[in-house]
Amino acid sequence: MLDNRTISTTGISSGVRTKLRRILGIVSKSEIIRALEKERLRVWLQATNMESGRSRRQGPVKLDLLDLSILEKLLYDAQTTFKELAKETNTDQRTIALRFRRMLKQGVIRRVTIDVDWSKIGLGVTALMGSITSEGVGERNKLLGLIRDEPRILEAFTTMGSHEYFIRAVGVDIASIRREISSPLEPLTSKLDTSVVVESIKTPNYKGLMNYLRGEKGERTESIQVAVR
Repeated sequence: MLDNRTISTTGISSGVRTKLRRILGIVSKSEIIRALEKERLRVWLQATNMESGRSRRQGPVKLDLLDLSILEKLLYDAQTTFKELAKETNTDQRTIALRFRRMLKQGVIRRVTIDVDWSKIGLGVTALMGSITSEGVGERNKLLGLIRDEPRILEAFTTMGSHEYFIRAVGVDIASIRREISSPLEPLTSKLDTSVVVESIKTPNYKGLMNYLRGEKGERTESIQVAVR
């Protein structure tokens, strides 16, 4: 009978041994720990709203042209009133209010906020960091705690690819980011790559995105399905 000990002592290649273990459902203790920690991280990210809203995927929401027009105006200026929206969309305030509340309830609109230029108030450097976590539950918990507690880390994501976590942080200067954010992170990761943003080459083109969703090229119908996060 094949078991983990038999597979390990059999004169076969490591690749074949790995495949046999997967077929038989034999996994190592470290593999179990990694799987449990990834699930714990997923739950933690949802609980702390690190993705700025509902991270659990919901069903598709149908939006029409009026909904998209409301979204476009608010994306450019969140202070736009219902009265102004009604005038620009040739409808009435009650309809605008109903549409807005519906999209809010459905999770299409997660929040109405402002867009701050952090450089204007002293946080002139933005850094993008990709990290791979070290082995061990303790290190992972410390890393997640640091990410959660450091206010200059604005966003953090779990990712699929070359990094497990991706972070966006701001600071007064490069030296302070290196000293106060990167240095504390490094001992908790097996790899930390940091890039400093030099210049923004594109800002969101909400009009173009809404035109794409409207299907102006004839690629979509008037009723569009938008995936809500």
